[in-house]
Amino acid sequence: MLVCRMLTMAGVMAQSISDPDIRSDFFYCQDDKLFRVVNKTDTFSYSARLQGGITDFDASNPFKILLFSAPFQKIYYLNHRLAPLSEECLLSDLGLGEVTCVCASKQGGFWVFDRWNGVLVRFDGQSQRVSSSENFSLLGLQQAEPVKIREVGNQLYVCCREQGGYRFDLFGNYIGPDPAMRPEDF
Repeated sequence: MLVCRMLTMAGVMAQSISDPDIRSDFFYCQDDKLFRVVNKTDTFSYSARLQGGITDFDASNPFKILLFSAPFQKIYYLNHRLAPLSEECLLSDLGLGEVTCVCASKQGGFWVFDRWNGVLVRFDGQSQRVSSSENFSLLGLQQAEPVKIREVGNQLYVCCREQGGYRFDLFGNYIGPDPAMRPEDF
């Protein structure tokens, strides 16, 4: 929360803030820009206005930062200096319906929640489907509307605005609820 206080004191209203990485750098998103603060003083920025804005980002790997644009239904990666790493990936090309949230996977790919199909799907580094969950309705989670997902340790955490959160293993198997989880928690 020190990062939040520093930004507030500087007059910055950030939409999303990362935890400090191993070098104590942190990332935050404001409007259509992603910022990386290095050594608490130097700042790099990347404008995503032409890419449809930034709906969410995952800087768990500060050398391969995942950005998600919900309006354009695409993801793309930036390096540690916030320069594009590769071509963007259109999620519709992967057979997905409406994706509402994404996160990086420690195995070198990414997770998505496909709202139309009601499933979590994990892709590898070559954008090949590796695993997926059961349909949320079949799991008794038909009211769940995920707003954030994050892979932490050996679990995938799915945070819903109204229902709290849910935990899944890295194969997409449902573990159980986590009602104390809130979107602000990650």
